[in-house]
Amino acid sequence: MKVLERVIPYRSRSAEFRLYPLADPHLGARACDEPRLDRALDEIDADPNGLWLGLGDYCEFINIHDPRWSLESIPRWLCDRWHDNPKVGIATLQRDELARRIKSRKTLSRKLLAWVQGNHEEAIIRHAEVDSYIGLLEQIRPDAERKLAVGTSGLLVLRFTRMTGKDEAPSSGNTWTLTIYLHHGFGGGDLMGGTALKLEREMARFAADLYLMGHVHKVQALTLSRPITLDKELRLVQPPDALGAYCGTYLRGRVSGADTYGEAKGYRPSPASTDVVVRIRPDKGEYELVTRNSGRETAL
Repeated sequence: MKVLERVIPYRSRSAEFRLYPLADPHLGARACDEPRLDRALDEIDADPNGLWLGLGDYCEFINIHDPRWSLESIPRWLCDRWHDNPKVGIATLQRDELARRIKSRKTLSRKLLAWVQGNHEEAIIRHAEVDSYIGLLEQIRPDAERKLAVGTSGLLVLRFTRMTGKDEAPSSGNTWTLTIYLHHGFGGGDLMGGTALKLEREMARFAADLYLMGHVHKVQALTLSRPITLDKELRLVQPPDALGAYCGTYLRGRVSGADTYGEAKGYRPSPASTDVVVRIRPDKGEYELVTRNSGRETAL
């Protein structure tokens, strides 16, 4: 398990940052909602205080050696590129396309905070001996020195530090820390109760402020109260609640003219238009989870 630390400078006391978890895009699957994925990448790129992280399963990464392989499940653009480049692996073609989309947007690489490995990245290593997790990260990272790889799970420590005066160095005494637990996710379950129990168990295992997970293709949030403690004057104090969420997917559950994996397994359709965003106001020491659907935001 890895721990990453990032210092994020800001100047205004009213500054608000928005953290976008990119969970389960599955680019390279016919069921991937590519226009919605492109809109999400455009939004992060255009947001001057936008930050983002990846929660895994960036591409479908199912090739002809995988027992889940189905030719009808890949999009036309991938079929065409594979036909034109038969010696290039289909996983590599998917990886290169996502890297192209990220690099074509000017600010995305430098706004990236952490990169989690999903089960589809792990599976392509088994079936093709290709490490597309690190390979994709190497293509999009802003510089070789910045540590971004988390693996399956890890802790991301964000230190928001207010700059004062004309100095470029952060001012001492004005740093607020937000600790985030990241995990791609595991297991399944058609109903919300089973996935809520998995999230609650993870929130009980590690001390953090915010817990973000993917994999189950749901948008679901959980608030967990923390143990009551004593302050220096021996008065009872209840710390702020911990927040956790599954952050959805860009993979549609059904498509016209082809069978999907979710359809074959009897899964209910994935959320088609809901995103999870974290609003962070460091000078006030505040953060909240919101969902966005059709332009409307709702606090979780």
